Amino acid sequence: DRRHSTPPQRIASLQQNATMSNNNNPEQERASIYLEDGDGSGKDEEEKREVDDGFQDEITANSSTAAPSTSTRNTAGPRRTASAASGQGGGTQQQSSSKSEKEKNPLFKDVEQTGKWGSISKREVYGIGAAVLLVIIAVIVVVVVMTGNSGGSSEPDEPRATAAPSFSPTEGPPSSPEERMEALRESVAALPVLEPTLELLPDDVSFYEGKSSDAAADPVVRAASWVIFDDPASVRVDSGWLEPRFGLAVIYYAMGGDDWTNKDNWLGGDIVCEWHGVECNRFQEHIEEIDLSANNLVNSIPDQINIIQDLRSLLMSRNSISGQIPGLAIGSLPKLTILYLNENELSGVIPTDLTTNGVISTLYLQKNNLAGSFPRPFCPPFADEPLPVPNLGLDCEDGKVFCTCCNNEQYEQSPCF
Repeated sequence: DRRHSTPPQRIASLQQNATMSNNNNPEQERASIYLEDGDGSGKDEEEKREVDDGFQDEITANSSTAAPSTSTRNTAGPRRTASAASGQGGGTQQQSSSKSEKEKNPLFKDVEQTGKWGSISKREVYGIGAAVLLVIIAVIVVVVVMTGNSGGSSEPDEPRATAAPSFSPTEGPPSSPEERMEALRESVAALPVLEPTLELLPDDVSFYEGKSSDAAADPVVRAASWVIFDDPASVRVDSGWLEPRFGLAVIYYAMGGDDWTNKDNWLGGDIVCEWHGVECNRFQEHIEEIDLSANNLVNSIPDQINIIQDLRSLLMSRNSISGQIPGLAIGSLPKLTILYLNENELSGVIPTDLTTNGVISTLYLQKNNLAGSFPRPFCPPFADEPLPVPNLGLDCEDGKVFCTCCNNEQYEQSPCF
């Protein structure tokens, strides 16, 4: 009975058991002794140290004579209980590792082991992420565009504030005078309305030198000389601004620009949108409106205004403009919707081609010296059809202009003046 044996006796017994089998585990035997030692009252610490010393000597002796065995002797009774206790003591590390495994998200563990997130592969996860990112970008773009458009005005004839210039015609190296002359001639030749103008623009760059300051020269030649040699912007031929600047320069030279009431910034500066009465679109890409009302304009309207193809509104009322209305030059502007020429000194008949573009909706011609018949294209084919020009102002009540449809009930909002 080990409970009544001395430590030396227990050591001798253990050595005898170790001799019978090289597969014994001295650590397990020592644990058995401790567990079988007594009735709960405990032993002296000195006795335990003697047992430990004996076990240490035995472990050293066994390790020098036999290789360690991986099998564990299956003992009955108290020994089996000791083994279980030893297993519990050594299982602390396993429990900690198991806890760490439980704390890891199973979905992330799947990604590491199988390359899938649950039932979804990595490729599918990346695809879904890319699709979500594209949707977010699209939403941001839509919001930005809608926010930008919300500041626009729905009234076409209301004065619009010009935004800060964002486009400069001098970006990049400037074009040479020869390049500007050739580009101008090509643009003029491309517009059938301006075919006669080409005869005024010879293919000789030296011809234009010094002509912009020659008051006796033709306004078209002066304007060409200015954009070729004297324009401070030195525009590039591919900027899209060579032709509009030429058209504005013709208006200035042909209609007495030096004596205008307000000519601020005209023929100067990089951005024509800063010239008095010139309004550009939101992004400073092209001219949309010319408003020179009550500005002491004289002479006739030049055909070269047709080169400003993006023009939507032309307002020249309350001036001293004379001559005939250039119907084809104005009527073939593809985007022109508003034309104010009232209260001037215009004469002749109302040109039938004034509404050639089909989009003009406001036409004020009253208080001029116009005569003849009101153009039939301005009247609807039948009384109940829409008016070609909904907003119309004419001198027909005093007999200067004979109009067959001016009394149409549809014109009651803008009758003859």
